[in-house]
Amino acid sequence: MSRFTAARPVAVGLIAAAVLVAGCTSKKSSSGSSSASTTPTTSVAASDSAAASPVASVSGDPAAVKLYQEAMASLAKVTSVHIKGAGSQEGENFTIDLSFANGKGATGSLGFGGGVIKVVAVKDAVYIQADAKAFSSFAGTDIPASALQAIAGKWLKVSSAEEASSSNPFAGFGTDFSNLTTFAQEFAPTGSLSLQPGTKTINGKSAVGLLDNGDTPEDQSVLYVEKDGDHLPLQIVPGPKAAASTASGGPATGNIDFTDYNKPVTVTVPSGAIDIAQLAALLGAPSGAPSS
Repeated sequence: MSRFTAARPVAVGLIAAAVLVAGCTSKKSSSGSSSASTTPTTSVAASDSAAASPVASVSGDPAAVKLYQEAMASLAKVTSVHIKGAGSQEGENFTIDLSFANGKGATGSLGFGGGVIKVVAVKDAVYIQADAKAFSSFAGTDIPASALQAIAGKWLKVSSAEEASSSNPFAGFGTDFSNLTTFAQEFAPTGSLSLQPGTKTINGKSAVGLLDNGDTPEDQSVLYVEKDGDHLPLQIVPGPKAAASTASGGPATGNIDFTDYNKPVTVTVPSGAIDIAQLAALLGAPSGAPSS
């Protein structure tokens, strides 16, 4: 929620996972389970609606906490939303541009450090695609040249079958992206909440700000929600202290907007994607070797 830097760990975590898989399978295969390259379903089990709530440990001003809880409850009920923004934190840039079909999946891109990765996620699989430059931007020298050439420009797939492996770095990503209640935990407050004075007009709607004081001043952020109606999230920006930071990385900048609520979103599963088992074979890894 109001943690402005949430877009960054989402992007970096996803790409780091891809890099780890590629790096390991360039020498070995992935974990013992093999992923069938079947077309993922876009249905969602009824139990997913009861995913862990991001409001459980929220503290602070009771009025702010109540408003945050109402905002998250409303977000969980929408059929779709477009989350888009860009900014910088600690001197590093990030972008997020994801359209969610709640309970079905998400499609869009995530960026960090100059690299942009395309993402398609459904309940039982997550797919990513990037060129060599983007992978290098995220991975540095951690990804072998042979793996880089093999995956650049291709769709990579990790299915739910791989999530059974304790060593799978992708575990949970499909669920996170297909369910807004779960994904919203990426934005959960890291400090106490308080109400910002006054209101702000965002995309034509009157909004009230919820200040997350964060673990540190640099982690401070503000979530703006609708003042009236369902109090849906509208925007996340750096908090006053983060925006005025004099730390070595400089001030935090930018914004993340929540728009296009309940508008149609089509999530199209890429064809011909390479799953982990296929990637291992492509890189010449033995089919039965344990993962690294």
